[in-house]
Amino acid sequence: MVIEEREKAEMEREKARAEFDLEKLRLQNFKIKTESNHINGDVWDMHKEKWVSSLLGLLPYEITKLIAREPEEKAKDYNHVKRLLLKGFKLSPESFGQKFFNHYLSSENTWKDFVYELRLCFEEWLRGIGENDFEKLKDLFITKQLKKGISTTTQEHFIDDWSNLINPEELADKLHVYENGRKERNKNAIITCKRWNDPKK
Repeated sequence: MVIEEREKAEMEREKARAEFDLEKLRLQNFKIKTESNHINGDVWDMHKEKWVSSLLGLLPYEITKLIAREPEEKAKDYNHVKRLLLKGFKLSPESFGQKFFNHYLSSENTWKDFVYELRLCFEEWLRGIGENDFEKLKDLFITKQLKKGISTTTQEHFIDDWSNLINPEELADKLHVYENGRKERNKNAIITCKRWNDPKK
């Protein structure tokens, strides 16, 4: 009985100590956030007209040239410049697909961060190509796997349609036609070479 009371009292002291430490951390966190908001408030108090000029000094030369091509009133408009930059750096659906399949956990990220990044890439990839049906999604994965085995020479032949080829049967048909055409051309080239080198003719 006495031992149980001592253990209970010790547990209550530990709980009180933990709550005290937690409250202390909350207060420190609140203080840091308050100071941070004060600093950020000073930065955001800067006039909107100066935002673009401040931003231009931080951007690479090529991007600054892109903004300089805009009419003067648009080049000074922060929202217009922001839209222009976002449009220029927007990834294509194919890029999101590649990021999804080739993404790995970096040492500074947690597993939750990794799941978030994978989900983001996957959803942007699907949204970009307009797939939300399970059957189409299966086709997409089969096509992706099929594309892995295709030589770069063949990929270059389909360069204009490559990212739009998302149906495996359609891709297989196009590959079949392409391969047959290559075989036929090679066969004709061999026959032509034989005729050219044949001394009897």
